[in-house]
Amino acid sequence: MELTERDIEILRHVGRHRFLRSTHILDLVPGSRQNILRRLQLLFHNGYLERPRAQVAPYHWEGTKPFACCLGKKGAELLLCVDKRSYVAPDLSAKSLFLDHALMVSEILVSLEKRLKDTETRFVFGDELIRSLPPHAQRRKRPFAWNVAIPRKTEHVIVSVQPDAVFALRSASGPVFYFLEADRGTMPIKRKTLDQTSLYRKLLAYSHSWERRIPAVRLGILRFRVLILSYSESRVGRINILTKQIRPSTLFINYAHGQFLTLSDPTRLLLNTS
Repeated sequence: MELTERDIEILRHVGRHRFLRSTHILDLVPGSRQNILRRLQLLFHNGYLERPRAQVAPYHWEGTKPFACCLGKKGAELLLCVDKRSYVAPDLSAKSLFLDHALMVSEILVSLEKRLKDTETRFVFGDELIRSLPPHAQRRKRPFAWNVAIPRKTEHVIVSVQPDAVFALRSASGPVFYFLEADRGTMPIKRKTLDQTSLYRKLLAYSHSWERRIPAVRLGILRFRVLILSYSESRVGRINILTKQIRPSTLFINYAHGQFLTLSDPTRLLLNTS
């Protein structure tokens, strides 16, 4: 096949998101539906794109659900030559739970990027943000990950923080960073002790990170908020109760996944700090 600029654009989008459905690519890349789907087929059959194996069984049962794709070896090699940047081709044997979670994250980010495209607020993706971090942060294997100590009665619990995704909204007043947590309901909301993983422990970790200015010192991020999206509206209600008990409560934005995707103006919600 003869590669086009649009093919390379498709590969860039897939590389930065890791996993995308064909419907996501149609939202991101201009052109007719028929032509883009044809190019996706060509990119797949020529080894530039791959399809994770975990989706084959669900596709058999669910019928017409669009296939997800990720970079193939040739796609990653091409982007390295064109952009001088390394894109990791994901593991094709990724389990369905991991793939579903990754696709939920992609859906949220694609939705935001699409709806903010023609507005005064610019959506800035995580890979672009890495290039603006301090040099010591750029050199880390996981730039947007850190540890924080949560105090208990006589000791501290060390918790690792790694958002599902990081993005920024850049407006006239400057950038605001967002740490995205896509909640599929697989993690308990609260447990008896902080030694066990829970959503409550994760919220406390973000709170203490803000209090100790870890993102500011480590990443140069002065303003940030945590966006938590969950499939269950009742679960969102329980999360809201927890965040109101944590300082500062305005650090967190909790919303049902479906409601967030249908917001006509997501910036009003994201940039509202009241």
